[in-house]
Amino acid sequence: MGIILFFVSISELLLPSGIQILKDENCRIKEVSVGIELNPSAKINFAGKNFFEKTGYNYFYLKDLDSIATLTRFIKLLSQNKIFSQRNEDGPTNLLRLTLNDINGNSSPIISITVSITGKISEEKIIDIVNLIPDTLISNSNAYYNLKRVVGKHIYPGKENFIANISPSPFSEDFSVFLVFLKLMNNRNLKVRFSPETAPSPFLIYVSKDKIKSIFTKPQKNEIKRAVQEV
Repeated sequence: MGIILFFVSISELLLPSGIQILKDENCRIKEVSVGIELNPSAKINFAGKNFFEKTGYNYFYLKDLDSIATLTRFIKLLSQNKIFSQRNEDGPTNLLRLTLNDINGNSSPIISITVSITGKISEEKIIDIVNLIPDTLISNSNAYYNLKRVVGKHIYPGKENFIANISPSPFSEDFSVFLVFLKLMNNRNLKVRFSPETAPSPFLIYVSKDKIKSIFTKPQKNEIKRAVQEV
């Protein structure tokens, strides 16, 4: 019986614009693939129709992308801002938009772009092509995904009837405290709604104007004990 070992050599490069380039050094065929994560409030314009296939929540792949020429045409349209646009939304419906607005003021349609190439394609040539994309077309979401928020630090004081915050990572030491915090809010009859994003996730606490103080009122020992037991 023989044992076959497959050695995978994948290099990774993150450009200042936030574009990630992955390269499989061992693969000798010529292949390009592009994945795009869109802001939940983004829409695909007419020029982008039939350009994509969707996989997962708000994540798209370019269809039939097998050449640098196709990538170049896509980048040209993207750079001219003809493929995506932002829906005009007021209110708390798009939690990710609120989060990104507070972090850096950039609520662009595109959250991230990943370009995967094989060892037969020049990394430098790909970088030259994707560098044509203006930085303003990509939301700088690195800070969003790496945030470690302390419970109670509010990321976006919005309209009077809600407050938006962001949860700590499930692997964070703050996560158990966060779960107790959610129980406290629930026991005070405050509704919490989460965004369907990956953790850490934005969330809203709905509260009427006359009960806004209940969010900030220091919990009593019996309140904390009850919440801990429920968690």
